[in-house]
Amino acid sequence: MCSTSLHPPVGVHDLPEELLACIFSHLAPSDGSIDLDTLKSCSLAHSTFREPAQKLLWEAVELETEDDVRQWTATRSRRRAAPKELALHAFKTRKGLARLLDGCDGLRWLMFATPNRDMDPAVLAHPSLHDLRTLIVQGWLHKPQPALVLPFRLHTLVLADLYPGSPNFAAWLDVIAHSSLPSIRSISLPACSAAAHPAVAAALAPFAPRLEHLGLSIATRDDSTPYTAVLDAASSLNSLECTSLPAILLAHLPLSLTVLATTEDARSIPADALRDVFERPNSKLQRLYFACSRYEFLNEVEGGRAMVEAAGRRAVDWRFQGEAEE
Repeated sequence: MCSTSLHPPVGVHDLPEELLACIFSHLAPSDGSIDLDTLKSCSLAHSTFREPAQKLLWEAVELETEDDVRQWTATRSRRRAAPKELALHAFKTRKGLARLLDGCDGLRWLMFATPNRDMDPAVLAHPSLHDLRTLIVQGWLHKPQPALVLPFRLHTLVLADLYPGSPNFAAWLDVIAHSSLPSIRSISLPACSAAAHPAVAAALAPFAPRLEHLGLSIATRDDSTPYTAVLDAASSLNSLECTSLPAILLAHLPLSLTVLATTEDARSIPADALRDVFERPNSKLQRLYFACSRYEFLNEVEGGRAMVEAAGRRAVDWRFQGEAEE
């Protein structure tokens, strides 16, 4: 006696979209990149493949030229998914930038790396940015209007003001604090001028208690005193990156710190202040990244060899220039 199945056979085109998306995600090799050509082929192979393939295809977008921006804007109606990550290296007008963001609802990661363009913070009030969590801006930062309302709650902020004297850093931090003060855990401020330090430090102070990472650009000759109050309040800070290692800042490092990184030249490293950091009884330092070579540190920093050996006995992972991660 033979039996007949009551259910028709299920083929690959009958699979739910979530399962197809999981299958297509394996087109990402171990380095994190995506096999774009294969994904494009998948999106054209069958109507059921189109949406899950395009979601991955447009998940992370990088627009390098103004032509890229125009093409992206012009083809918005053909895309079935908005990007989650967008890196923008060129744009022509603020109006054109707003049109580009119209098709980016739900964006989570956004980078403006446009060193030759003025960056008006009013663009960030675009409603498509309500889910934004990471913002990276490099350019000439215009001063924001104090009443500017931003729709997002950031977790990570990187601001590089290339305007001479970086006069608007602090104003940007003040406006971003209105919506993101409770949520931000990481702030990096490269390319900050000496004249801006007092105002920037004052604007950073409200963020300090919640920060887990802080990156500062302080030249060796700069007065870093304004930042001591920031470090004193940063009781949850895990990592600090600073272009230099001023002795006064080393004396104010929070005990919560586990990672310290610097690009300071070996000859400018204050040996006594750094030694005091290592000798603190409750120090939690686990990793150090110094841009000078190991040879330079051992031979040009007073007591450098003894510090490296002491760090080794405490199992501190200390990496110098050219030394790769294990």
